[in-house]
Amino acid sequence: MGSGYRSSCREIKQGVPQGSVLGPLLFLLYINDLPYGATLVMFADDIKMLVTDSDVGALQREIDSVITELESWSNRNDLIINVSKTGIMSFHNRQSF
Repeated sequence: MGSGYRSSCREIKQGVPQGSVLGPLLFLLYINDLPYGATLVMFADDIKMLVTDSDVGALQREIDSVITELESWSNRNDLIINVSKTGIMSFHNRQSF
């Protein structure tokens, strides 16, 4: 069973070690109560939130609401959103503008 190699022991104060076998499962359990004001598309630890509306004003209000909920959830769960890796993309029909 053993190859004679052992990893050194280290104290983990929070989080899961990178590459951990349980990491993906623990991440899914951790974000299970993520607010669903938008459609979520997830891959590994990357999350996309899709918000749609045909009215631009209503769309902006919905985006603001989703961002507020996400910020609140992140604060409650001691997570920090990496703003430098966060963006907003708009898709629309040319005829609608």
